[in-house]
Amino acid sequence: MSNGSKKKTESPLEKEMKWFEKNRKCLAEEHSGKYAVVSGEKLVGVFDDFSVAFRSGSEEVGSPDILVKMISTSDQLFYAPAYVLGILSADS
Repeated sequence: MSNGSKKKTESPLEKEMKWFEKNRKCLAEEHSGKYAVVSGEKLVGVFDDFSVAFRSGSEEVGSPDILVKMISTSDQLFYAPAYVLGILSADS
């Protein structure tokens, strides 16, 4: 019989994202512009290149289920109108 409480399941990489946000400021002070690899609540490494970070992190952890995130004091948003990307044209 259920007592009515439901256990919340974490979404993929939720634990890693929480760890990254908690440690973002400290990471940015030493490694701004580089890529952090996080698995669970552990920093696997810091790399200059995304592809090297992903490959090295996957090999170290033994799984591609890792967070690879650029280190900065805030997330950078990219905005490009559809016509800039060539999805729409002025003639459409």
